[in-house]
Amino acid sequence: RVVLTGDGADELFGGYTRYRVLWWVDRMRRDPALGRYGGLVAQVLAADDVDLLTRMLDRGGAARARELVARFDAAPGADLAMRMARVDWHTTMQVNLRMADRMMMAHGIENRSPFLDPAVIKLGWSLQAHSRIDDGTTKVALREAARRLGVPQAIVDDRQKTGLTVPWNRWRAVAGGGARGAWDRSDFAAAMRAAWRRAFALDNMATDRVVSA
Repeated sequence: RVVLTGDGADELFGGYTRYRVLWWVDRMRRDPALGRYGGLVAQVLAADDVDLLTRMLDRGGAARARELVARFDAAPGADLAMRMARVDWHTTMQVNLRMADRMMMAHGIENRSPFLDPAVIKLGWSLQAHSRIDDGTTKVALREAARRLGVPQAIVDDRQKTGLTVPWNRWRAVAGGGARGAWDRSDFAAAMRAAWRRAFALDNMATDRVVSA
């Protein structure tokens, strides 16, 4: 059994909400109508580029997120959304791919990701900002390609797909929801880190047994 996934489409074609946030930050910085209000813009954006990208990447540990941004933000001067996508490509997407592979293999299913074809990757990274995000939508080039291939407009424009959200703080009865209220994910992040450590420890123990045998 084989399944096709959309892994890589958001990073390559500008699909995540955080990319829209950064796209609008870039627009605000470059808007000539705000040229006389540089102080106000700076006050609203009281962070340098690295700080902005770190805040977008932070999943419970700002110091680690900043380290990853410094390591993988290899295109200073490019638009912020593209820079964020490159950081995501080397960090969160690698985790997502590993999790997907482990889940598929646990059920004997082959996982194929067409967007990770080298030709598609090369195309995605070559796109300009306006081919990724515009005033009205995300993944502009991908949606246009779907239209030209005859995908019904209702599907191209569908907005029902959203990121998976889990009411973790309610399930765990986290008092006040954490430092960030209902959207705080620090307790979830800590639980996931502990689970990953246990999983890797079990993997290492199994490997040691095989090697010893």
